Amino acid sequence: MPPALRAIRGNPGHRPARPELVIPAGAPTPPEWLDGEARREWDLVTPVLAEARLATALDRAALIVHCTLWERWRMLDAIVRREGFTIKTRTGTRIHPVFKASLDVAAALRLTGAELGLSPSARSRLRAPSAPPPLSRVDLFRQRHGDRS
Repeated sequence: MPPALRAIRGNPGHRPARPELVIPAGAPTPPEWLDGEARREWDLVTPVLAEARLATALDRAALIVHCTLWERWRMLDAIVRREGFTIKTRTGTRIHPVFKASLDVAAALRLTGAELGLSPSARSRLRAPSAPPPLSRVDLFRQRHGDRS
């Protein structure tokens, strides 16, 4: 049971409470080499996740993978739009290999999106960390003047 819920409900089983892992929320920095469509996706997704307190510095790699996959899917999709879903070969009409590759990239993109909460169903399974309680006047005093207890 999360510590916040345990505080409300109490601890009838008297089991020791495990400390809750708290990782500071905030937008990770993008890598310098991320550009083009991948960088546009980063700039679109990362601030929203950070504002929802769902992104931390630890999510940087997952965001890089997601944004890179997005860029690759867009490139493959552009080829499919230009050349079509099928190709003609000596033996007949076949599904374009680029279309197959775009389906594979789309599947990987759905996985990274689910990890990051980028779909309605993925968001319904996420548990966003609660906002920290506002500081009391005593806490504000201690912050300004140092803790002298």
